[in-house]
Amino acid sequence: MNRWLQNEYVLRIISVLLGVILWGAVTQTLPPFQDETNSSKKVEDVELEALYDHDQMEIVSLISKVDVTLKGDAFLLDHLPEKYRVYVDLRGYAAGTHQEVPIRVDGLPLGIRAEVTPDKVTVKLERKGKKVLPVEANNNLPPNVVSLFSPDRVEVSGRSSLVNQVIAIRAQVPENFSERSGETTVSLQAYGKNGPIKGVKLNPTKVKLRVARADREMPLTVRIAKNPPAGYQVESITYFPKTVRVIGNPEQVHSLTSYIGPSLDLSEVTSNRRFLLKIPLRTGVQKVAPQEVEVYVKITRVEDTKPAQPEEKPNPNPEPTPEPNPETNPDPEPNPNPDQETTTEPEPDPDPESTPDPESNVQSSS
Repeated sequence: MNRWLQNEYVLRIISVLLGVILWGAVTQTLPPFQDETNSSKKVEDVELEALYDHDQMEIVSLISKVDVTLKGDAFLLDHLPEKYRVYVDLRGYAAGTHQEVPIRVDGLPLGIRAEVTPDKVTVKLERKGKKVLPVEANNNLPPNVVSLFSPDRVEVSGRSSLVNQVIAIRAQVPENFSERSGETTVSLQAYGKNGPIKGVKLNPTKVKLRVARADREMPLTVRIAKNPPAGYQVESITYFPKTVRVIGNPEQVHSLTSYIGPSLDLSEVTSNRRFLLKIPLRTGVQKVAPQEVEVYVKITRVEDTKPAQPEEKPNPNPEPTPEPNPETNPDPEPNPNPDQETTTEPEPDPDPESTPDPESNVQSSS
């Protein structure tokens, strides 16, 4: 035995046998060799998230699911975290249509690569709208019954194109509802011109409903909001009807002594005018009958306030103008020398006896 061990060829054979045994032991405990870094795993219908400004924007169109192929170490692929997200980052995008927006993947362990199909998407964004509307009841209420909602106003939000179409928020009152039903909770629905509108959010989505009856007839008043232009004034206002029937919240209706109707804008009215105006619903009032009032306004021009000058009328019997008397002496001419007194000697009365005879005058000249 010792002699065999001292033989060089025997030792070589033993070494080879030990190597074969060791190799066999290793190959039986490990699986056949494979490239661990090139393993892949495909996950279908992965939910696609979107990051955007929820207060300002609303997504109109975006695909909801994509397929993801994960590649990397097989061990890591078999122990992936439960939550990793696939998303598009739309923060900073303006309203409109955006094409080839890249899809991103977060939450994967180091060494795992992701391929998304499709890897880019088209997204349409629209600016969000918001408005507040009063709650109305549908047609299932008993006649002459007022519906009181709490709260009585609802906020509507969503895509601006849809929010602008909403004209009413109606409570879905059950058909068997009556005055004896007491207080109940009803759901709300947004309505447009062509019926219900979906895709908008209501806050709240339900309200409490109770009914009450308050029906009074009271005088109707019409007021002037703006006067006629300068130079014109209102002479009279007449309208029909003079009274209206008011139905609404008992507390509000019983506190009214008269009902304030529409206000008149006469800022551009310069002649008589007839108006047909809708009677507005005041706070706490749900119905007014009739719903319109006919108003007639009489306009006149403002006269000049200055007193008129009396007109001179011709005298039908004019007096004749007196003619000057030639025998009347005219006024004496002024003295050219005011320092000297002017004496006027009276002229002697003519005496016929003292008048010389012409013949005697002739004689004396001879």
